[in-house]
Amino acid sequence: MKRMKELVPRQSRRAVLIAAAVIAVALIAAVGFIIARNRQRGPVVDKHLTGGVWSTAGYEQISDVKSYDQKLLVFTDAKTGSVGLMTRAGTVTEPAEHNAFSFCSDQWRSTRYTVESPRSEYTLLVDIESGVVTKKQYHGLKTPARVPCWDADQAALVWVAEPAEVEETAVARGELELSEGLYPVATARTAAARWGYIDASQSLAIPTTFEKALEFSGDYAAVKKDGKWGYIDRSGVTVIPFELDSVGSCAIADADTAFAFEDGMAPVCKDGKFGIIDPEGETVIPFVFEAIMPGENGVYIAKRDGAWGTITVKEDARPATSAAPTQPVEEVTAAPGNHVVKTNGSPLNLRAEASADAAILGKLPNGTAVSVIRSENGWAYVRYGELKGWVKADYLEEAPTEPATEEPTTEPATAAESTDE
Repeated sequence: MKRMKELVPRQSRRAVLIAAAVIAVALIAAVGFIIARNRQRGPVVDKHLTGGVWSTAGYEQISDVKSYDQKLLVFTDAKTGSVGLMTRAGTVTEPAEHNAFSFCSDQWRSTRYTVESPRSEYTLLVDIESGVVTKKQYHGLKTPARVPCWDADQAALVWVAEPAEVEETAVARGELELSEGLYPVATARTAAARWGYIDASQSLAIPTTFEKALEFSGDYAAVKKDGKWGYIDRSGVTVIPFELDSVGSCAIADADTAFAFEDGMAPVCKDGKFGIIDPEGETVIPFVFEAIMPGENGVYIAKRDGAWGTITVKEDARPATSAAPTQPVEEVTAAPGNHVVKTNGSPLNLRAEASADAAILGKLPNGTAVSVIRSENGWAYVRYGELKGWVKADYLEEAPTEPATEEPTTEPATAAESTDE
């Protein structure tokens, strides 16, 4: 009788262990089945996304994507952890074999793009136009001793020096060359500065009422007020209310920023979710994404449910663009090859981008020989020695001669002393 009592608990324990083992095996089999089924399914393609199509095809091996100054994207390889570069539409320009990308500035409105890479023991420079890591080494920069800030008392720009406390050293009016447009400017070099916009005459065009202000892209600029982001037009009128969150989680450097409008659309963040809106504030792509990068031609790299992929905005969902001029304008181009600067005698501005609003990298004297790499929209991307930049193509003439020896200057000049438009 006693032995029977001892056998009952032993048999019960054995039954419990067997049942637990069966359950564990079943769970393992179920997990394996789910994984196998997902692999068989392949990439996710959602054609029913409102306003577009979502697909993860081709992005299975990417673990992260960040915006690189809104020009290129930095992507991370899921297996190696190394990073590479691709266009905003997803074309790889640099394979994922680098350590880290960054950028910095050593003068007002001038940026250098850098990379830490196994290719060199030194920091290398990135050609932001082509998205390629060059062999040029970056040996550091000097923090600018002064930058222009808006002074309300003088109603003018003043040079403000380091440290961060405002130290007026000289009035900037007449010392800077600005093309037509609006330029963001702060009241000081501190986090508590207020931001507004000046025009080409260096007069205050939009009051310094914002916590932060970014460059205009087309007719709109992102600005921050009361802790939230919104958008204004060139008159300073609010077109998108201040109710948006920062998209800094999608950017390489700035943790508090917003993306610009391109092709009438902008990726924005609201209540922790990303979507795409038009300048009227209407939703083009719903707020169901964890991240959306700046895009081009209606294609945006994004993250949804932990996976990276692309949003392709449907044609009928894209905002209407401005009508093209009825009279075609003949566009000046410069064929690749050797050319010479031909102006009325003034130096030609070499700019960081194909825009009259872009930073001036240097000035090419009249008669300087350059090598044209490509042309677009009336601008030519040229090489002069170690310098690369954009110039107006109508100031170039074909010339098979050797490059001139005179060096381009980097000193500021008045509008009468230089040319690019």
